[in-house]
Amino acid sequence: MVDPRDELTDVRMPEVGTDGHVALLITEHLAGHPDGHDAGCPVSELHRLVRRLAGEHRAYWRRSTRDPGAETGLVEHALERLTALRLVRRTGDIVHPLPALARFGVAAPTFPPETRTRS
Repeated sequence: MVDPRDELTDVRMPEVGTDGHVALLITEHLAGHPDGHDAGCPVSELHRLVRRLAGEHRAYWRRSTRDPGAETGLVEHALERLTALRLVRRTGDIVHPLPALARFGVAAPTFPPETRTRS
């Protein structure tokens, strides 16, 4: 389905700005999570990730993202968005990626083996 006028949803992904970037980076992290879909990812791991990313993206993210405890609000906002989009499910303090989240994973491109036809 294509929605060029943005009339069919009130939640967007991706979205511009710090919050949108945080959501995309958390999505990428969850899509490549080594434990897969079964074990999930602790929210505390996402807090550590966002604290580290705030330093890496300091030139682009709003200044308040480096304040102590700012990662909690950033992660919660991102998880609310991802839950609304049905990309993750939360069980307590564990975030479980849902299958649709895989489309946001970043991996090296793969190419099918070259096949040659004889004439």
